[in-house]
Amino acid sequence: MYGYAGKILYVDLSTGEIKAEKLSRKLIERFLGGAGINAKLAYDLIPPRTDPLGVDNKIIIGAGPLVGTFAPGTPKVMAITKLPQTNTFATCSGGGAFGRALKYAGYDHLVIYGRADRPSYLEITDDSVEIKSAEDIWGKTLDEATKYLWRRYGKYGYGTCCSVLCIGPAGEKMVKYALTFIDEFWHLGRGGLGAVMGSKNLKAIVVRGTKGVRVADPDKFMEIAKSMLERIKRDPIREDFTKYGILVGWEEWAKAGQIFVKNFREALPSKVAVEVFGPKPYISLKKAAVACPSCQEGCKAIMEIKEGPYAGLVVPVADAMAGNLTTGCKIEDGDLVKGLVAYWEAKRYGIDMFDAAGLMEYLSELYERGFVDEEKLGFVPERTLECFLKITRDVSERRGFGDVMADGWERLFEELGSETRKYAVLYKGATPVFDPRAILGSEAFGEITNPRGHEGPVSITVIPGRSPQTIARYMKRIGAPDDAIERAFANNRFNVAVYTKYTEDWLYALDCLGVCRREGVVRFYTIETCAELYSAATGIDVSPQDVRRAGERVWNLERAHNLLEGFTAEQLEAVPDRVFEPLLFEGKELRIRDYFGKEAISREKLKQLIRDYYRERGWNPDTGVPTREKLTELGLEDVARDLAERGLM
Repeated sequence: MYGYAGKILYVDLSTGEIKAEKLSRKLIERFLGGAGINAKLAYDLIPPRTDPLGVDNKIIIGAGPLVGTFAPGTPKVMAITKLPQTNTFATCSGGGAFGRALKYAGYDHLVIYGRADRPSYLEITDDSVEIKSAEDIWGKTLDEATKYLWRRYGKYGYGTCCSVLCIGPAGEKMVKYALTFIDEFWHLGRGGLGAVMGSKNLKAIVVRGTKGVRVADPDKFMEIAKSMLERIKRDPIREDFTKYGILVGWEEWAKAGQIFVKNFREALPSKVAVEVFGPKPYISLKKAAVACPSCQEGCKAIMEIKEGPYAGLVVPVADAMAGNLTTGCKIEDGDLVKGLVAYWEAKRYGIDMFDAAGLMEYLSELYERGFVDEEKLGFVPERTLECFLKITRDVSERRGFGDVMADGWERLFEELGSETRKYAVLYKGATPVFDPRAILGSEAFGEITNPRGHEGPVSITVIPGRSPQTIARYMKRIGAPDDAIERAFANNRFNVAVYTKYTEDWLYALDCLGVCRREGVVRFYTIETCAELYSAATGIDVSPQDVRRAGERVWNLERAHNLLEGFTAEQLEAVPDRVFEPLLFEGKELRIRDYFGKEAISREKLKQLIRDYYRERGWNPDTGVPTREKLTELGLEDVARDLAERGLM
């Protein structure tokens, strides 16, 4: 097969059975690959009401048809499972070399099920697949375990065809928001993928591949890829992306009030956000830039703390602003060094740093309001580095009150009282990244509609100030039809709900192919480029709209899976109360307004936007359920039958 490795690998940890099956042409034609085929496998293999941490849940990992090729910025590996933090079926993505290694070993997808009877790891070396004892690394931090496996199998460096996906102690203890990490660097699985691995006694997956990937029309493929590479080389802001990563937009976020403190009650003053946590202090600690395979931007970094009590600490940072945004700016009298220390400790234990910071913020507010005290928690919840480190370690080891925190937000509400729920800022049980009071683009609106709750589709509205003409051109570039663009700007207004539908389809199309969504890369892609590269790589001719439709098909399939799970639209699109309160920023009160700041968005108006979103998706506007007509149009008649049998349509 061209573009594809051609096989799905199935591993039963309970019995030790390992088998490979041919990747079917039918799956390819309907779902392209990556996130698409993952979602279809999950729909078929993980029934509703499955316990996320039970033996019947499955982990499905896949790499799309462009992964492992010379197409620029195509490293993405996708994972889907029933997530224990949200109880939803949702797609997660990660960078690094794991996707390429999986393809080079001969597999497009990996399905893991059952539960090993002892701590284990999975070794995949081309056609040789073995379940091995992890007794020597169980209990080790993520960095220690990864280095141990590198010593055993040879460390080929970042961005090669050998890769390690690993969990830390938080995953072993089934902390509901535990992550996995690829090569000690790139995170994968917000929502608790690490906990699912821990529930299966699976510490790590080591993949080594030597087979490579063949393309159907090498001349055509390289012609397109080289043209893109030349454009990337000439890009006037490429150097800034490599230097600052996604901190390129930091000043714009700071000026918009997007850097939150005090449990989303306030935004950091822009001058403080820039001078203390912005590009200049970032560069002062940056040791080297790091790129995923096939990427020319290098937006990741290795950071080194040079002075003070943490001098000599070297931190691999997959997200250029992770230390800042997740913890640094939330620690009283903090700085970037403290943020990096907090980020590194969370990573070593394999815990989601966003949720660890969210816990600290939430408990700090409850302490201020008198809901909790030191006797109840075993510590004083202050916004300090020491408190963050204690929360991280206690949660990861399930020590003291950390055992309650490890089980997620619902357990916290049971323990602390239902009245504390309103102080938790969550979407589907996950701490958000964006806030509609600062910028209402697809990123903030998409947190409402995303089944994982974490971050909507990042697009050009991630920073303020885009013109209507720029947004309209962007919609055209990602495949939105002309009438949809007209609806997005009807009546001289910008309808973020209509816009978000097409950015979501675009994101899932990229996730099917394996293309990174970071703006430093994806701005060189159009829906036409995706179709041309796919056709040249696979020898299967597709149109631009076929590619966009594939993204839409996956989105609808995941929606149906979660409705069959028992969720209602009201639950899936629930919005935290806090976003309807003012966000204090530089002496002003920020409230939700449309992207251009022209129109106030009330609670009722937001509900109307959600109904607009349902209509644009072809779903029932009252129930949020995909209509039979829409599912039939997408070739998902079997899904329509399942929903009808459950009385959902």
